[in-house]
Amino acid sequence: MKGIAFLSGFISVLITSGVILPASSQVTSDNTTNTTVTSSGNNFNILNGILKGNNLFHSFKEFSIPTGGSATFQNSSAIENIINRVTGGNISNIDGLIKASGNANLFLINPSGIVFGENAKLDIGGSFIGSTAESLLFEDGFNYSAIDSEQEPLLTVSVPLGLQMGTNPGNIILQGNGSPHSQNNGDAIRRNPITSGLKVSTGKTLALFGGNIKSDGGVLVAEKGRVELAGIGANGIVEFSEINSNGNFNYSAVNSFQNIELDNKSLVDVSGNRSGTIHLQAREIYLYNNSTILSQNTGTLETSGTVTVAATELLSFAGSDIISQASTTATGSSSSIMLEAPKISLLNGSVINTTNFGKGASGDVTVKADESVVVGGFNIEESNVSNITTNSFGSGKAGNLTLQTENLYVFDGGIVGSGTFSDGKGGNVKVDANDILVENISPLGISAITSTTFGSGDAGYVSINTQKLVARNGGSITSSGLSQGNGGNLSVNATESVLISGSTDDKFSELRSSINVPSPFFQSLLGLSAEPSGNAGNIIINSPKIALNNGGGISVRNQ
Repeated sequence: MKGIAFLSGFISVLITSGVILPASSQVTSDNTTNTTVTSSGNNFNILNGILKGNNLFHSFKEFSIPTGGSATFQNSSAIENIINRVTGGNISNIDGLIKASGNANLFLINPSGIVFGENAKLDIGGSFIGSTAESLLFEDGFNYSAIDSEQEPLLTVSVPLGLQMGTNPGNIILQGNGSPHSQNNGDAIRRNPITSGLKVSTGKTLALFGGNIKSDGGVLVAEKGRVELAGIGANGIVEFSEINSNGNFNYSAVNSFQNIELDNKSLVDVSGNRSGTIHLQAREIYLYNNSTILSQNTGTLETSGTVTVAATELLSFAGSDIISQASTTATGSSSSIMLEAPKISLLNGSVINTTNFGKGASGDVTVKADESVVVGGFNIEESNVSNITTNSFGSGKAGNLTLQTENLYVFDGGIVGSGTFSDGKGGNVKVDANDILVENISPLGISAITSTTFGSGDAGYVSINTQKLVARNGGSITSSGLSQGNGGNLSVNATESVLISGSTDDKFSELRSSINVPSPFFQSLLGLSAEPSGNAGNIIINSPKIALNNGGGISVRNQ
């Protein structure tokens, strides 16, 4: 897969050029801030520095921690921010423990780049901000630069409020063994203990601001907190109001972005008894090979954070998931999910999903793409089809799904929709797109835009606004009641045409016969249905041209 090749090639080039791994990992002062470093083997104690108000400043020539080593900051509990710059021009290789006392936030700024190895860990009470910015900006206009460090700086007592990137921002690389979590179909993700990766204290922020950010099995955890990842281009400025889970990170002063890649079971997790907030911002964002962005609410609070993944050019998912859940014990809702980019593709069984398993509601899903959204394909190992869905497996309501794009292509088992499997009400599905094509290339595909109830809860409505709508080779647009619940209404407004076309391909009929599946399952359909105990909804189609061929149908039926 091209994402793997790109990441592997990038790391190989750095290793062979001698950039990633220096001859000896070490932590040394550059003698500009009275920072003192003592060591015992691979364990480094960091003392002194310059104290200004509640800010403690350190400056290092090198800051790298070898495997099994540690860097321990000796700070008082009154310190609010431990601010560290690395000025020597070498990448920081962190494969051990970073530790600080109290609840201090810890900033690590190295313009040359940062690599977090699979043994990198955090033991701090506050938030962690790692960046390849050239300088940290303060409220009073002070600039703590990692480039201009020859003279002792005139430090400040004011609050950090931004990061200034250089002309060629260094990259941030995360390495690890990937997510330990597991999931059974139809059940909440089982969150197993996380023993590796970067983790901050409950309710705190874990933020990484680099050039390109690449994770090969990396794990980032901020229970009930916030994970913020941004790939920033040349000379960009990231502004922030506060460094906590409720803080706001502003990218309005960023003119260009770089890329984020999460590969090989990489994990970003903000679960807890109130799920936190996740925000990824970049030019192109890739999630590959069972990587997961997870927000699971296990508690009673109604308000959860949000999951936002935004790119200026492309969001690409291949066999990976963004999952927001309210567990069986939760009365609070699951987080809402927002995807935004000109082009968005979900392939190889990728899943964008909000679900509840108890009394809590599912969050909404909003997808905005100026050019295109593509949803389709299978992940055989995980038994997943690509889908953008909101679901309810409990008494809570499923979230609403809103999708806006120029072109929507749903194929080979792809699903855009909402479902309820118990007594919770299904979500509403609204699609606005100039051109919509729902089809199957493989005979195993059952592609659909749908709102369906498999339980006693009623299905939501489906609303389609488009120029041209085509459903063929088993593609369907439905709102159905397949158990006790009522089906919802279906409305289609197509300013040019609606085409519903079945398949003349023998492989579809042969497969249908061999596995004894009723023909409507493979029939291209624009329709509503309900079981005897429920009622089908109403169907409204407005279009100057409606065509049915090859067994395609428009149907409203009660069993």
